Amino acid sequence: MTTWFCIAFVNPLTNIFSILNIASWIRRRVLIKQGDNCKLTQYDANRAFEPPKFRLPDKCAYNLLMLFYTVAYLPLFPIGILISITGAIAHFFADRLLFARILKKSKKMGTKLSLIFMQSSEFAVFIYCVFILVYYRRLMSTSPLNLWKSLIKFY
Repeated sequence: MTTWFCIAFVNPLTNIFSILNIASWIRRRVLIKQGDNCKLTQYDANRAFEPPKFRLPDKCAYNLLMLFYTVAYLPLFPIGILISITGAIAHFFADRLLFARILKKSKKMGTKLSLIFMQSSEFAVFIYCVFILVYYRRLMSTSPLNLWKSLIKFY
């Protein structure tokens, strides 16, 4: 469950409070305070004030990670779907804030990324079926006392 919370809520927070974003913000403030005494070339100044790019493949990879993690552990923890949904909402609002205020638009990605994402998400049904078989076989082959011991040892 701790891993679930970390995947759902820590990732959006680390995206908002990224060390690279904070370091570039501090560097821009230092350059602004220097004013006319700044010794940078125009190219270096443009690079310093350019915001970081919005990386769509990273966002899609995070969404697939959340999907597969939810599907894999859904037979054992049905409440995890609520954790994943709230994590997806938190990630949406974090990306919305970053995209509107901090990050710059990246180049168009084309259709290849969306096709890969759709094909990978279809694989989630197979993963769900496999994990149901694995968990239920484990549940049915043990006594109730050994079941709890094995679940505790499993996690």
